[in-house]
Amino acid sequence: GSCCLDVNGKPAYLVRGRGGGVWVMIFGMFFTPVLFTLIYLLGFITREQEIVKSDLLAAAFNILWISVLSDIIIWLTTLYLIRIWRTHIPLRFNRKTRKIYFHHWGKTFISDWDNIRAYLRVKLSSTGSSVTSDPQVHIEFQRENGSTFEVFLRAKKRGYGYYDAAAFWEYIRVYMEEGPKKLPKTDVDERDSDVRNDMRGILRDYHPFSLFKSDTFMQKARGLLLFLLALPLFALFIPTDFFYFRLFKRIKVNPFPPELADPCLCNESKEQQEKRLAEIRTQIKSNRLKIHSVEQSLRNTYDEWFVELRFPGHERLEVIDGVPEGWYRVALTDLVELNPTHHIEVNQESWYLPVSALPESGMIIEQNKQERCTPPTSTIFRNGDTLFPRISPWLEKGQPGFVEFLASDEVACGSEELIVMRGKGVSPEFTYCLATNRHLREYALQQMVGTAGTPHVDPETFSEFLLPMPPLALLNEFDKQHAKPSFQEIKPLLAENARLRKALANFSTAVDVKP
Repeated sequence: GSCCLDVNGKPAYLVRGRGGGVWVMIFGMFFTPVLFTLIYLLGFITREQEIVKSDLLAAAFNILWISVLSDIIIWLTTLYLIRIWRTHIPLRFNRKTRKIYFHHWGKTFISDWDNIRAYLRVKLSSTGSSVTSDPQVHIEFQRENGSTFEVFLRAKKRGYGYYDAAAFWEYIRVYMEEGPKKLPKTDVDERDSDVRNDMRGILRDYHPFSLFKSDTFMQKARGLLLFLLALPLFALFIPTDFFYFRLFKRIKVNPFPPELADPCLCNESKEQQEKRLAEIRTQIKSNRLKIHSVEQSLRNTYDEWFVELRFPGHERLEVIDGVPEGWYRVALTDLVELNPTHHIEVNQESWYLPVSALPESGMIIEQNKQERCTPPTSTIFRNGDTLFPRISPWLEKGQPGFVEFLASDEVACGSEELIVMRGKGVSPEFTYCLATNRHLREYALQQMVGTAGTPHVDPETFSEFLLPMPPLALLNEFDKQHAKPSFQEIKPLLAENARLRKALANFSTAVDVKP
């Protein structure tokens, strides 16, 4: 298109198309029974006892079970290849945003075209009697934790090695730099593409008489010899190719996620673009409302159980000095580790989160305010931690934020105006609920010090904040029935909003409007 060029990665390249893995497996389903039938019939005719035991019935039985076993293996392999076919999303080169998008296992990785790191390589492989070359283009992407990985694009093999890879990369470069009108005409082989429209096209492309399409006498003579050899194979090519054609038309391929699809809508009118932007914003707002509703219900349950002490079975217990029977008072620091330490190299780049990224309501941290920094600060956090503000005015008007936007093994750093809370013997979900306790906020406001600069609270003062600790059974019941289900309901909504915000930013860049 005028905005985007889609290129299959190596796995899909090897699976799709005639000659790809799916077609070869389908061909094997048809070919295997025929092959074994011919072998056993030949053995029966020549009376080879090692192949055929006694009579035609035994031969037929052997043909049946070997063919069935072989077809089961081939079918299982085909299902795996079809899964790759359905789920693989091509790399998308976007001329408007000047970015490259790669979507894998639910995550979208983006690389800037102007700062791209790409390599041309030729992978050599042995086929037993000869060595073949596989021309490839490797494009580097960066993970959220700063590490890098490469995606392989396979160039069409013409026998020129690096020149094949270079020609393929030049095609992509011309598209990105000069536009689709400057691209050379491709020499697509119709038989290797997915453009056949009907059975007539299949018969036209695959019939044995095409071997006689030659100019010289020697070529025609060779065609006659090949015709006699290939005639049985063509009887298999046509039905298997027809089956593949039908399969291709019916397989539902996963759609592009919004962050890849929306920036490529370059030919839409201004009204259509504004409508698309409005739909994205509406969906983000709707997800926020759902998150707020689930979180508010969880907070109400937490306050009812652990603040107002109206937990299940409370009416049967006596309350002494504000603590129910079987409960005991503990300091906040007995349940929560404040500002846990992590070792990060001084020159290691990591995400940095300012205190302004904390939400005014709810638990959602504003990821669009984060940035990369080197060296890291002493405030280090990871997924599952709760970030608590320690300065005014965020302590008065804001809410703690729950960290759920990092990679599983990634750590990030934050402003010194944040306090990192991590549970000790209590779950991350319960730790977040603790941080939203209104009594904790009131205590923190009373402990704020500093008049010359910005008032702040010292984390050490939390060792004097006491709260009633429930029995472990009640704590586990709250986690199992309320906290964890609520967070599991919120998590996909947070992930969807992250994708939608990325799509909104990319789409806005492509059409030159503000997100």
